[in-house]
Amino acid sequence: MKTALKIITFIALAMNGLVQSVQAQSDYTYSDNGDGTCAITGYTGSDVAVTIPNMLNGLTVVSIGNNAFYYTSLTSVTIPGSITNIGSYAFEHCASLSTVAIPRSVSSIGDGTFEFCSSLDSVTIGSGVTRIGRDTFEDCTSLISITIPDSVTSIGDDAFGGCRGLTSFTVPDSVTSIGDDAFGGCTGLTSVAIANSVTSIGSYAFDYCTRLASVTIPSSVSSIGDGTFEFCSSLISITIPDSVTNIGSDVFAYCSGLTNILVDAANTFYSSTNGVLFDKNQTTLIEFPPGLGGGYTIPNMVTSVGSGAFATCTRLTSVTIPDSITNIESYAFSGCTGLTSVAIANGVTTIGDDAFATCLSLTSVMIPNSVTTIGFATFYNCMSLTSVIIGRGVTSIGSGGFEACPALASVWFQGNAPSADDSTFFGDAINVFYNTPGTTGWAKFFHGIPTAQRYLPNPQILNFEPNFGVHINQFGFVISWATNVSVVVEASMNPADQAWQPVQTNTLVNGSFYFGDSQWTNYPGRFYRVRSK
Repeated sequence: MKTALKIITFIALAMNGLVQSVQAQSDYTYSDNGDGTCAITGYTGSDVAVTIPNMLNGLTVVSIGNNAFYYTSLTSVTIPGSITNIGSYAFEHCASLSTVAIPRSVSSIGDGTFEFCSSLDSVTIGSGVTRIGRDTFEDCTSLISITIPDSVTSIGDDAFGGCRGLTSFTVPDSVTSIGDDAFGGCTGLTSVAIANSVTSIGSYAFDYCTRLASVTIPSSVSSIGDGTFEFCSSLISITIPDSVTNIGSDVFAYCSGLTNILVDAANTFYSSTNGVLFDKNQTTLIEFPPGLGGGYTIPNMVTSVGSGAFATCTRLTSVTIPDSITNIESYAFSGCTGLTSVAIANGVTTIGDDAFATCLSLTSVMIPNSVTTIGFATFYNCMSLTSVIIGRGVTSIGSGGFEACPALASVWFQGNAPSADDSTFFGDAINVFYNTPGTTGWAKFFHGIPTAQRYLPNPQILNFEPNFGVHINQFGFVISWATNVSVVVEASMNPADQAWQPVQTNTLVNGSFYFGDSQWTNYPGRFYRVRSK
């Protein structure tokens, strides 16, 4: 009896070994790890419903290798409890795969494992998994249900990007970071519960979540990346907790419904007034909610308009920039398609790249004398812009500064010719560039377009001109106005007493005249003014 039992057992094992051997040879390729285990490297079988064996030719199957089932016709797969690792892109482009259960034995899921599995509608992830990698479920467009176990500590870049079937998501308390684009393009997502363990939200993590109406950012979060909620058009209000120390650029760009950004009063880095986001000292305007419209006057304590601060605020019609502002950063007003007027005060010295690009309704611009630099593509594609006055302080205009402004017919430079290139005014309707008499650097053509003088409405002392000040033992300056008219230079030791005395009468030949006072050293102080004769 004992002998017979041994024989029967041997036959059963042999038969079992024979089945596994045939299956390994016909359906799977694998690599021997040299320690009694193996990794599946490929599948060549014809079955579409597959149960992965836990043994192949006496070797325990512990992992599914990179690209092992890549582009196969699987509809379902059962993963055995022997598997501890699923490699990168293992099931990528399995377009018919509808359900997956990942056992708790698995601790690691590679990048892009189920990417483009467009029929995958439900996933169960075992409690052994600690990380959901980059692109793991990207563009699983049918995915409507997934439960993330408490073992997961990070959600990688693009992990659920493009999963437009997801309507809600709960981030478990174990997760500390949400990667870049983690939920980007989840257009069906209406709500997200972010756990108190999360410390950072990556760039564009929720961009294009167009139905996302509410998000609560927990007080554990310290960093919010660039464009995190970009194109979340259903988002109305959001609160920044006191824990946040870093907010990236364009966080709320194209959030057309957002009207209120609130900041916890205890936050030491940021603040808000009337729903507008500032730094703590309110010297930098960081973000104007795109859902707000009408006119807006920037508060007087602000010195800088941050990068993209008003970008895509399509309902904004006018803005007043106070004298306190010295810098308008890149993309500050880009895409403000409803902006018809902007008053730039005399404190501004630099206007950044693309600062007013695609402001389609902007009709006229006056650049104050304080501005020295106009950046790359600053007024690019301002389709309604018809006239521009460029102040005398501007020394350079970047490539494409006023490119693709087809209605722009009039540009008046009040100062010396700035540096520019042929693309600066490319595609515009300009027939002539006007310059001010007495300024320098102007030839008959400026980048292929004729130049002509345009006279000031009143006589003016050009205090920026190179010969202004002490020159050849005298104090002098250029007077600019109109050709063949006379002006009177008057001087006073104390202008408060209105004791002005005529010093010299000059006729402005070609619109300008150089006045020199060789007696200036005879006075402890002398003031000058000009008037028409």
